[in-house]
Amino acid sequence: MKTLLQELRQWNVYADYVVRGIILDLKIKLLINKFRGGEERVYLQRFHNLLLKHLYLRNFEYVGVIHFSNNVQSTVQNLRPFLLSHPKDSVSADIGRVAAKLIRNQEDLEPRLEFPKIGWRTRPITPGS
Repeated sequence: MKTLLQELRQWNVYADYVVRGIILDLKIKLLINKFRGGEERVYLQRFHNLLLKHLYLRNFEYVGVIHFSNNVQSTVQNLRPFLLSHPKDSVSADIGRVAAKLIRNQEDLEPRLEFPKIGWRTRPITPGS
């Protein structure tokens, strides 16, 4: 991203200014879907580091994690509402947490990647950790 913006600046300073402003105004919300834990955690950490250290993005936040569940696929295939069919499934709880966060419009000042507290790393990952 940084190289792309540098090239844009060489081509047209005003265009570079406008694009940088658009990027800074955007508040990108990321949702981790079908999370299974284990080795996927390493991939998420790499993705997080890519955004922060290589693309120099700071204007994003994670709104939550939705775990993997076979129940989701079966309810979609049967055209049934998931939350009504499986209200006690962990995915239903995940959806509730994401919805609550979006309703509260709570935003983190610094992008943090937090893993579910079910036997995985419990401290948030922040830049430099």
